[in-house]
Amino acid sequence: MNGLFKKEATCLHLPVLLLLVFATTSLKAQQTKCATFPPTEAEMAAVAAQMVSANSVQTSGPLTWEIPVRITVFRKNDGSGWSINYNENFMDGFLSNMNTQLTGGPNTFHFFRCGPINFIDVDQLYSGLLTVSDFSYNRNYLNLYLYGKPSQAPSATFPWDPEPKAVYMTSGLSSTSDAVGFHELGHTLGLLHTFSPEVAYTVPVTPSQQDYPENQGGREIMITDVDPNKQFQPNGDYTGDRVADTPPGCDDTPARAAMYPSSATIAGCLDSDPNTPCANGCLDGNPNTPCINGCSWDFANCTYTGDYRDYNFDLIVDSLNILARNFMSYTFACANDFTPGQVKRADDLANFFLNDYYEENLCGNLLDRVEIEGSNVGLTRVNVRISPTSDPADFTQTIVNTTGDFSGKLPSSTFSTEVKADIKRFRSTDVTKLDNNWVSGLDVMDLICISRHILGLDTLDGYKLLAADANKSNTVTTFDIVTFRKLILGSDTALSAYASPWRFIPEVVTQKATGGGLQPDFDGLGIDHPFATTAPAMGSQIIAPTQYCEPTWPFLMKSNTVRNGFDAVKLGNICGPVVPGLTGDDCPGEVALLVPDVALSEGSKVELSVKGYKFQSVAAFQAGFKASKEDFEYVSAISGLLDGFSPENALGGINHGKDNIKVVWLDENLTPKTLADGSELFKITLKALHDIPDLSQVITLDKSVLDTYFLSNGAGCKGDASLEIGVKILEGVDGRNSGGVTTPSRVSKLFCVPNPATERLTVLFDSPQEFDGNVFIHDMQGRLLSSQRYGFTVGRNVIEIRNMAQLPSGMLNISIFDGRELHKIRVEKQ
Repeated sequence: MNGLFKKEATCLHLPVLLLLVFATTSLKAQQTKCATFPPTEAEMAAVAAQMVSANSVQTSGPLTWEIPVRITVFRKNDGSGWSINYNENFMDGFLSNMNTQLTGGPNTFHFFRCGPINFIDVDQLYSGLLTVSDFSYNRNYLNLYLYGKPSQAPSATFPWDPEPKAVYMTSGLSSTSDAVGFHELGHTLGLLHTFSPEVAYTVPVTPSQQDYPENQGGREIMITDVDPNKQFQPNGDYTGDRVADTPPGCDDTPARAAMYPSSATIAGCLDSDPNTPCANGCLDGNPNTPCINGCSWDFANCTYTGDYRDYNFDLIVDSLNILARNFMSYTFACANDFTPGQVKRADDLANFFLNDYYEENLCGNLLDRVEIEGSNVGLTRVNVRISPTSDPADFTQTIVNTTGDFSGKLPSSTFSTEVKADIKRFRSTDVTKLDNNWVSGLDVMDLICISRHILGLDTLDGYKLLAADANKSNTVTTFDIVTFRKLILGSDTALSAYASPWRFIPEVVTQKATGGGLQPDFDGLGIDHPFATTAPAMGSQIIAPTQYCEPTWPFLMKSNTVRNGFDAVKLGNICGPVVPGLTGDDCPGEVALLVPDVALSEGSKVELSVKGYKFQSVAAFQAGFKASKEDFEYVSAISGLLDGFSPENALGGINHGKDNIKVVWLDENLTPKTLADGSELFKITLKALHDIPDLSQVITLDKSVLDTYFLSNGAGCKGDASLEIGVKILEGVDGRNSGGVTTPSRVSKLFCVPNPATERLTVLFDSPQEFDGNVFIHDMQGRLLSSQRYGFTVGRNVIEIRNMAQLPSGMLNISIFDGRELHKIRVEKQ
């Protein structure tokens, strides 16, 4: 026994005297207002046979049937979807009210919340597009699901059904006294709908018929009047819904109505013309009485009327309106009661079927979270499946909540349990597929950190070593830099060695990395962290073995602790932020790109020379350009003063994707480079696929492609940098080599990008001298709108104007006075 009930006295073994005999030819009923399929007559006969032939445990004192309910509330991605707050108080109140409805029987029913509520925020599960029990389930509990699929009626499983044991509330719960919810919980105790049967009665019956009540295996009959002078007597304790005090109910759908004996189905009651009145005696002796078959509910008065008949042709009458107020009827507006017979039936079935199933003593013994490594920040949208190696079917299945928390069950509450954990992260829009955002948080900063580790300038800790191991080799080499660089450039879309860009590891190492056996200090508490793989626990950190992060690797969990969580390692995130704002900030400011407004003819081959300004002590950089393949065909790229852009060089790279050009460069030895303003960094040759009237409108820096910034060898950002493109036409449309440089000679030293501007404007000023001055913005009427003080240096100066959104739309004058000369340019503000 697993403690389903509290024993008050010595157990006695008494047979349950139930005789339920049914035909074996019935079929599942069609889906109705409750989607719970009624059991077939054959199933009920099998249930009855088991209960008659076996002994059930009873006691001389009252029992408490403990029924732990694991509650999962599915919501939309943003946590919305319900007008009611399904918090613990609400759900506890609903279960408590259900317990109150089942009082008065020999024993006590105690439905109770098992562990915290599972809140799962996934659109597809909230709307029931996926099978909810596939994503949240525990054996040995009753699993209650709330989700929003009103096109599907609610349903539940019977106690004799196989796994899963579940209640599916497809429109949630309307209140803590929701009659539909009580109806479905009634099914989990074996209560049936108040209408029966599942196949039509044949009346009058003869002994030659299979469903003749007095034959062995014959069906239960509906009898409303126990009269020894009548042809048939009850052949069991139950009628209608197999409960003696609940008469057969009413279902006014034609297909269901045809299952009942009535004046329209009794042989001999109709003459040769079905449109004429019934024969004498078939109803009340009045030949003018029509033969009709049907029933109806008066929901306003909560009453039932109908002309259904039992096997003795007696009208089925419900003078006390038991059906109209019964939870197992379809009168949810009127339903407010279970009958004493239903409570007794639930008690009998719980005693037989659920006696050894529920394990309330294990509720809430597995509580922890999935966190981003090295932090207390929970990771969302993670699917967790924890399976004991001794019984894989006894798994915990859930999706973490918005803070990374999960709950479940370990099959033992006192000992360490060996388990395997299969953990995956989902896309934000598709819960059935793994998160495929491989480049999230990955940039050239991470490549510098890997390189510093390889060069011995830094030492990565265990988490970072896992994140840096791009090829799953348990080592970190230059090959990992090359592999991650391909991801950044977009030439690769995933790491071939992994199925997901996340690795999940148990937060406690329980077994030694080599040689087997437990860690000497393992107790599930203290400092048993993932990378203390040798005693003492504070020894040097090494990379954990590959299998430690895999779902097939067995480790130990200990119940009722807070050391059963998992650390999430994002591949490639070595020193940059894993999620925005978590471990650092992006480089301040934005790099400006100056592109000449030259025109290109269709078919022209152009060499774009990318030049750098303020390129000082730079060991790496990355850049993202908007350059659509609808505008250009990529031809080639070569290095300028920076090695690394030739095809054979592995540390730099250029990739022309569908709508962009991505550039990544990293010095092999992290040797910082300082170049003079205007130095050529690299060249890229493109072919114009149509006439382009203004190159500056189709080639721009674009943060959505790739953040553009320059880094020192310590991964620090270098500010005040900018880029400039020089254009050289190599071939015209006629194929002749022009050899001409078409970049216009620049007289002005003042430039602004973008132009037109909206919220931000970058001012580029090539100053011939050092001075302190102002950047002025005037409207066309000469009114001063903005003034920004700046210390100018010799060469390229980059000034960010961040208050453009506050300035009026139209043409604006930007001006700088260097003490000798006034420099001006016009900018359109949109």
